[in-house]
Amino acid sequence: MYFGGAGAYDVRFSTTEKERLRIDTEGNGGGIQTSGSVNIGGIGNTTAGLTVGGNAIIGGNLTVQGDTIQQQVANLNVEDRFILLNSGSASGDGGIVVQTESTNTGVAFAYDDSESRWAFQQGTKLSGDATTVAPDAYASAVVTSDDANYKKNGNIRVQGGEIYIYVE
Repeated sequence: MYFGGAGAYDVRFSTTEKERLRIDTEGNGGGIQTSGSVNIGGIGNTTAGLTVGGNAIIGGNLTVQGDTIQQQVANLNVEDRFILLNSGSASGDGGIVVQTESTNTGVAFAYDDSESRWAFQQGTKLSGDATTVAPDAYASAVVTSDDANYKKNGNIRVQGGEIYIYVE
């Protein structure tokens, strides 16, 4: 389909206004607009993907179907109070890797599922695509009850004016 000259062109997929694709070549906010449920999937070559050169505003929810999402920004602001890591799994290690090497590896603060505790991995750097953590050290917890979940080496229990350090 060729659109010659400036103007706005409507391509209708049915006789209703709900299924309309508008191609605006005038340059005043032009571009491609849809109304209703017009599917504009498959834009461009399927192997090339879609690149947006300017700002993109999405009025509704965005669903990404893929294995990797990259946010290449200087600072990432997340409004949510909690971040769910290891989503879709009932078990397994997970955490945060801060890149300190040039090969997407670095220092990690992670949950070691096999030990049921938070850990650090610094001596041997953790890869950004790792699936398990090999901790150098564990984070200590200060607890105020004799909860069996916290009876781990180095954890501290404070109760009734006394301090206990757990040793397994």
